[in-house]
Amino acid sequence: MCRLLETIRVENGVVSNLHFHQQRMDAARWHFFGKRGDIQIGDTIQRLKNSGDSGINSPGLFKLRIVYGEIIHEVELLPYVLPIINSLKLVYSNEIQYAFKLADRSDINKLTSLKEDCDDIMIVKNGQITDSSYANLAFYDGTSWHTPEKPLLAGTQRAALLESRILLPADIYVEQMWRYEKVRLFNAMIRWQDRVEVNLYNLHP
Repeated sequence: MCRLLETIRVENGVVSNLHFHQQRMDAARWHFFGKRGDIQIGDTIQRLKNSGDSGINSPGLFKLRIVYGEIIHEVELLPYVLPIINSLKLVYSNEIQYAFKLADRSDINKLTSLKEDCDDIMIVKNGQITDSSYANLAFYDGTSWHTPEKPLLAGTQRAALLESRILLPADIYVEQMWRYEKVRLFNAMIRWQDRVEVNLYNLHP
């Protein structure tokens, strides 16, 4: 059975980017099950808020983890701490597929196991930079921020940043990457303004 996943940032009771999470859920359920629109994440969140004992209204930063398929299978609220990422290992795979956010991350985990003593990986597919193991990437050239045109997973934060023109899409090949100064990691939990960044001299081939 195919199980999919949404992870949503909740800080001090405020939910981030709900519109983009709903869009992605609708697209995934349509692709796998021919259904969309009959599950509203907002309804699930409202039930949690109304329950009074879920913790979703508590102060602090949390990850709301929703596992779903044709129905919602699991809802979990977990405390979240921003990761510290100082180094990345280049890992190559032309076969890796992760166009939908699956609960099963075994293929990604196999690549992550190759990171050696680095904090995370940077996945290269067909010569192009894609994502880290759990975040989208953006590269700074001194003027603009570019994000890979072909990520493994088109994240919700990425969609919001592209819509606001903070990011520009670009094909970024390994041999072109060194023209950039630094790379920033971001996802549904790691905000753009959190500035989780790695200088390219801490990128290990």
